[in-house]
Amino acid sequence: MGKGKGDHPPQKFIGDQFFCQLFIFVFMGVSITLSSLSAGMDDGGSFPFPYVFTGFVLGPILLVNLISRWYVVRAVQKKGVTRKNILEILNNTTFGKHIWPWSCRVGMLWCIPGSILTGLGGVNCGIEENHDNANGTSRVKNNCYYDIEGVHGEMYKGLAIGLVVIHVFSFVYLLLSNCPVHSVLEQIKEDPRTTTATPANNRPAAAPAATATPAASTPQASPNGGAGNETEMKTKIQQLENRVRELESRERQVRELSVLPPPPTYNELMNSDGYKSTGAHPDNTFS
Repeated sequence: MGKGKGDHPPQKFIGDQFFCQLFIFVFMGVSITLSSLSAGMDDGGSFPFPYVFTGFVLGPILLVNLISRWYVVRAVQKKGVTRKNILEILNNTTFGKHIWPWSCRVGMLWCIPGSILTGLGGVNCGIEENHDNANGTSRVKNNCYYDIEGVHGEMYKGLAIGLVVIHVFSFVYLLLSNCPVHSVLEQIKEDPRTTTATPANNRPAAAPAATATPAASTPQASPNGGAGNETEMKTKIQQLENRVRELESRERQVRELSVLPPPPTYNELMNSDGYKSTGAHPDNTFS
């Protein structure tokens, strides 16, 4: 797992585990290969413990850890890549709860003596010469496991250095991944909540709906709210009341204008009594 403070998605856990499995497979192959190449060396030195088996022990431990990681990844992919499913499989399955963390701890415990044993018998060793001043003689001693002055002495020393490096890298790697549940809790964020939001209605409300009682159309103030929330709620209620009064005033003006009669037509004006009483007619002039 990479670094993070709860900001990684669950899918990153799957990607990290594929990356981890690749590294463990490489460590396992290199450790077994180095031990295999060192198995045929002669024990021409004075170191009493053969260290060639250290890689053969580390390899199976890494294999068990590799299988446990593979099982967890497959189970999560089958059930669904979510934080809840990852934690459930790590807590409720034998591979996730026991085999994964314990294979890491056993591997860490073995890497310490394996590194020391390989370092003393194959790396930090050589020809030691002791002088006896009393007798005037000197004694040469090879404190490695193999014949350091032999034909393949340098090759065996290189293989021993490689075994020490693999043990150190494996120790660090197993140390960083021996608590998978803790890593998920610390680094993987909660599953995103999918909420179905109702689209906002931007159309203006109809005029009759605007004349409803303000108290019925406005939400009640929360009794547990602070003074600031109450003040804000009162301000909103006052604004709504002013808006309702404005809409009612406009509606009243429209209603009054719609009641006025239409203007009279020309024919109505010509036929009206007032026009007849004031207008002159030629027949009345000569009667």
